[in-house]
Amino acid sequence: MPLELRGRSFRHAHALTGVLFAALAWRTGWHHALAPFSYLTAALVPLAIVDQAEHRLPSAMIVPSHMILGAGLTAVAVLDPHHANLSRALTGMAVLALPYLVLALTTGGLGAGDLLTELPADWRGSRRGHYP
Repeated sequence: MPLELRGRSFRHAHALTGVLFAALAWRTGWHHALAPFSYLTAALVPLAIVDQAEHRLPSAMIVPSHMILGAGLTAVAVLDPHHANLSRALTGMAVLALPYLVLALTTGGLGAGDLLTELPADWRGSRRGHYP
């Protein structure tokens, strides 16, 4: 059954999610980080569709995903031989959240959903060089 939102059909969403899962598995292999990043992929495809159709990112979809993704990425950081990644990731999230917050408050072009979806990107960027 194709996904519909405001009369627009997004019948390729399932195929896109499958292709992204395959690309992610090819990129990471059977690394323990595959599960949380797969969850992130599964959460971001519907968010992208809602954002495209309504120009908003609903907190009801973002906040629960952050809790699940945070637990998964914390587990990956603990299991990874480079334990410093966890502190670097949290520091990167805090440092990059501040400029986004300033942009949101001064320009009005960013909403709370934009700020919340930025946090996992900061986490991934801090793992550079230590992740397959």
